[in-house]
Amino acid sequence: MTVNSEHTKKSSWAGWLLVLALVSSMLGTAVAWRAPGLDLYARDWLMRARGPVPPPTDIVIVAIDEQSIARFGRFPWPRSILARTLATVAAARPKVIGLDVLFSEPTDQADDAALTDSISRAGNVVSAAQLARSASSEVVWLGPIPTLAQASAGLGHVNVSTELEGVARELAVQEADDAGTAIWAMAVEAVRVADGASKESVRELGGVLRVGSHSIPVRPQSRLAPMQSNTPEGVERLTPRRMTIDYVGPAGSFAPYTFSVADVMDGKVRPAQFEGKYVLIGGTAASLGDRVASPFVHFEQTGERQHGTLMPGVEVLANSLNTVLRSRFYSELPDWLAFLCSVIVCLVAGGALSLGHTRHEAAKHIGVLAILAGAFLVVAYFMFARWLVVPPLVPLLISLATMVPLALVRRAMIASSGLDERVRELAQAEEWQWPSTARSGAGPAAAIARLTGANAVAIFRREPSADGGQVLVSGYGPDNWKNEPGGLVEQASPNSIVRTLPLGIDATPLGTLSLAHATGNPPSEELLRLCVAISAGYLSGTALRGAPPIEDKRSGMSAIRRLLPHGAEWKSQAIGALQRKLLARARFVDRAMRSVEDGLVVCGPDAEIVFANPRATEIFGVSESSLLGSSLIDRLGEKGQTTPHLLSRLILDRASLEQEIVLGRNPPRHYTLRLSPVVDAGDSSSGVLGVVASLSDITKQHELQQMKTDVMALVTHELRTPLTAIQGISEVLAQFEIDAERRREMHVTINDEAKRLSRLIDEYLDITKLESGARPLRLAPLRIESLVERALVLLDPLADQRDVTLDREFAAHLPPVLADADLLARAVTNLVANAIKYSPPGAKIIVAAKAGKDLVRIDVKDTGPGIPVEHLGRIFDKFYRVPRIEDAEVPGTGLGLAMVREIMEVHGGAVTVTSVAGVGSTFTLRLPLPVQQVSNREGANDGQ
Repeated sequence: MTVNSEHTKKSSWAGWLLVLALVSSMLGTAVAWRAPGLDLYARDWLMRARGPVPPPTDIVIVAIDEQSIARFGRFPWPRSILARTLATVAAARPKVIGLDVLFSEPTDQADDAALTDSISRAGNVVSAAQLARSASSEVVWLGPIPTLAQASAGLGHVNVSTELEGVARELAVQEADDAGTAIWAMAVEAVRVADGASKESVRELGGVLRVGSHSIPVRPQSRLAPMQSNTPEGVERLTPRRMTIDYVGPAGSFAPYTFSVADVMDGKVRPAQFEGKYVLIGGTAASLGDRVASPFVHFEQTGERQHGTLMPGVEVLANSLNTVLRSRFYSELPDWLAFLCSVIVCLVAGGALSLGHTRHEAAKHIGVLAILAGAFLVVAYFMFARWLVVPPLVPLLISLATMVPLALVRRAMIASSGLDERVRELAQAEEWQWPSTARSGAGPAAAIARLTGANAVAIFRREPSADGGQVLVSGYGPDNWKNEPGGLVEQASPNSIVRTLPLGIDATPLGTLSLAHATGNPPSEELLRLCVAISAGYLSGTALRGAPPIEDKRSGMSAIRRLLPHGAEWKSQAIGALQRKLLARARFVDRAMRSVEDGLVVCGPDAEIVFANPRATEIFGVSESSLLGSSLIDRLGEKGQTTPHLLSRLILDRASLEQEIVLGRNPPRHYTLRLSPVVDAGDSSSGVLGVVASLSDITKQHELQQMKTDVMALVTHELRTPLTAIQGISEVLAQFEIDAERRREMHVTINDEAKRLSRLIDEYLDITKLESGARPLRLAPLRIESLVERALVLLDPLADQRDVTLDREFAAHLPPVLADADLLARAVTNLVANAIKYSPPGAKIIVAAKAGKDLVRIDVKDTGPGIPVEHLGRIFDKFYRVPRIEDAEVPGTGLGLAMVREIMEVHGGAVTVTSVAGVGSTFTLRLPLPVQQVSNREGANDGQ
């Protein structure tokens, strides 16, 4: 049954998909037929998308430009100027010369003769003609004067076909006036003359115009009336034929091969530029007005904005000639094939929309449609640019734009019907998973009755309506309540007293609590406050609860439900009611877990964190968003080989684990970690759903234990040595008679050991105060160079005594820091004093201060004996001294570096050391800068 049902669903969806595709494709084809201008705009866009192509090298333009007009004056010039220009060009032996200038009126006889002679000598000049409307409204040819026409090798028209918006996309290969005189386009005549073909050889056969060695596919224009052409054989009816122009680029694309008439006349253009070329002579100056719009009129090119730039007629002629010479003729798909392509595209789009029924459905749909549209446009681009095929963009895009909403509407109806089913399933699940208070008991009313000994208890919720009515939400006692607070009075016994207490949070009224209790046994005020708090909390939770989902009255009409599912309002109300119930319970559980004082983390079976309460985020020192999704094992530092073992015990053995861990470094915190598996049921066969981890802070207990250990070490080891010395010398002085000098030495020794004992105790107490926070930081802004310099001034006498040099290296413009001057000075003094103490005579100690991006560092570099690698990890521990025979006579307590470490840690900084045995050591104090100061420094660096 399931397989057949799935097969039926797929067949139904496929049928609907085909119907929608056919409807969308018919609409797209109809729009393309009724609005042919859209196809023209689409073709222009494809040509602009293709972009400019390299201009041909065999087409040269001799331009009547602004430079020539400035040289020879306002156009038209004396025809002798163009005669000389023509003679200069013809001397270079071009293939053909197209003269895109009208000479329809005679001028000076000598000038006309000179131009006629130049045209005749060239022998390959095609002169221009143009259709015009006479005073009697007849369409006549404006051609060259008879002498020029007879001297020319051919006569071609320069009419350019433009659409309503003035864009020249096509060229009429032949035009005729009202008298029936037909003239081929100048591009056609130029190709014929260049190939040396006769006029009679130009013929159209089967939609292809043969011109010399070139073939021009032409399209009949059914929208235009047929023409009549007078030929020697009689009258010939001509159907208007058009040729699509393939433009090289926007206006100015032929600039590399365009030369000014002035430069040609002055001999600045080499004859090789014209040899064997197709030369066109025409106007490019804006003042001549011979300009039309091309498909590139809205093209934008890097470094030069072409928007609104029109193209001179001679450049249109050059593009037409290039189209014929390169055979760049675009073909169009037939209507039936365009319709088939639309159907295929719609089917692919509809099939793509049926994907992605999981997460991020809208994003997937948008992505799929974007990929489909992108692929469609890429294919269209290559069809146009590489294969010279005009794709049916308009019907395809309109079909696609129609198919998408239709498919989405169909999917929405299916999803709506399925949502109805889910609502019913969810309502049933809510009933058995979270029983209502009617079946599970009377809610808090029964508990309040047990606490207070009341005979009847009622909790009413205030409705947010205008009349402020109240609704009973929990009751205990008689069954026949009245749904109002006063109704309890009628149910109370004669020996009972009814008390009504308001419920609310701050000034917000939530409802009332009514209790009926015996006259001689009233509850205490404290107990009543407790009951009010319980009731108010219950009302706060039930505020999110709503009415149960609306009943489906069409439960037996499955076919109608599938075709006509419930409306959005019913779904919204039903889902809203269920959602409020779920949210109330989920919020209660969430608030309870977040209120736990210990860190609480819930993970999946792979130890990926899915929940963390605020205390857990404090413990790990990251935000909740950073903690969620990360691995608990990695956060705890239990990586490598321990991870499989840990997960094995939790998931396979279902064993709870407890151990002590340390997290953080500044300062480290100690926690008791408890890990427990979350099982589906209580038996051993159920699956493990995840892991619950709790972290209890035991840092205080650990610090007390460590303090006990340190005190024991101080008493048993560090204090014993000076006490033993004092005791031994005192016994000698008491038992024996010793000479005065020896006695004085022994008294001095006793005094030194007592001072050492006192200093040891003071230093230990100072460290203990810092660790426990008993010594508060007195933070103030200070200059590092001044503080370090004061410390070095005090140590200069000690350095001179040991013949040691203290060098200062302070960077310029050190930023001020926020620190405790006394503690920081003590840390610097301890490091420098240690360096002096362990440096040999004649040594040099370098004390440097420099600033980083977010900190200031102080380096103390000495050339002493250095510290072996195996001891570097312990030199900052209390009472630890590097065991060296040569340091036996050097006094010390082993607390100086521990004091430095504590000072830097309470400042949020650190102390580090690098050392090479026999070379020396470098101790570094790193003090962080305030956040605002770091931002200012970054802004200053960015400004630089």
